[in-house]
Amino acid sequence: MLLRVVTDFRRAMDLSLVLDQEGIAHELRGVGEEQWALAIEDGDAVRAEAVLAAFELENPLLPRPQEKPRPWQDPLPAAWCSFLPCSRSTSGPAPTPPGQTGSSGEAPTQQRSCEESGGGR
Repeated sequence: MLLRVVTDFRRAMDLSLVLDQEGIAHELRGVGEEQWALAIEDGDAVRAEAVLAAFELENPLLPRPQEKPRPWQDPLPAAWCSFLPCSRSTSGPAPTPPGQTGSSGEAPTQQRSCEESGGGR
């Protein structure tokens, strides 16, 4: 006897599991594109219908929400962030020990590591 024809595969599997847990012999088979049939023996029809009705009352089939199209997101800013250098250079005079200057008479440019500059966090 054909008990149900279901269009949602997950729901068909749920119903099959319920029948299996209740010890009701059944068969689940595809009967068309996006359709699955639950078949049982005639002697189990009343009990199977009651079990499935109780399950469906406790677990109503809710319509799946339609996926909304996502607005276009520009991945470029995020990609650029990955190319930023970890260390930063400071321009301008850097502190030098008293009495020392660079080879050209100017103080050398100072570079800080990621840990010192607070980057890389």
